[in-house]
Amino acid sequence: MELAAPPMRMRPVERLLHAAAAGNALLASAARALVVALVGIMVASIVWQVVTRAVFNRSPPWTEEVALLAFGWIVLLMLALCTREHLHVRVDLLLTALPERASRWVERAIALLVAGIAAYLLWAGSSYLMEMRGATSQAVKYPSWLLYGALPVTAAMLFLFAAENALRGPPARGEHAE
Repeated sequence: MELAAPPMRMRPVERLLHAAAAGNALLASAARALVVALVGIMVASIVWQVVTRAVFNRSPPWTEEVALLAFGWIVLLMLALCTREHLHVRVDLLLTALPERASRWVERAIALLVAGIAAYLLWAGSSYLMEMRGATSQAVKYPSWLLYGALPVTAAMLFLFAAENALRGPPARGEHAE
């Protein structure tokens, strides 16, 4: 979502919302770049596994672990990004039956519910991350926070993006979020 510069005569709340949306746009751009890098790492790891298995009849033990680590982050980052961009799968039969104004308020309420779920996931994921402190992966021996940190990080993003959607509201019918 590209944001225009805020008009000079904005109320303080509007300026705050505009700044939050700009911050979320930056966060989303960084997440997109990270997803692209992680997809490259995941594909390279899997290709290396296939090549070494075909050529040497034995693949290194770390390739699957690295691919699974990257995949976990990719899925959770994309969940947050798709929520921000209104690209998630949903059944909107009831929403299309409602008048547009009522539908927009229901969508805002759904976004608040998603933000509440994200807050819980942030709490639960952080708790689990603390419980697993000091643990390492089997093959590579990377610290467990690299894997278990994905949930609290992406839950925080999901919370911010869902809160933005609740405040901004959904795109008008027929329009698509950018």
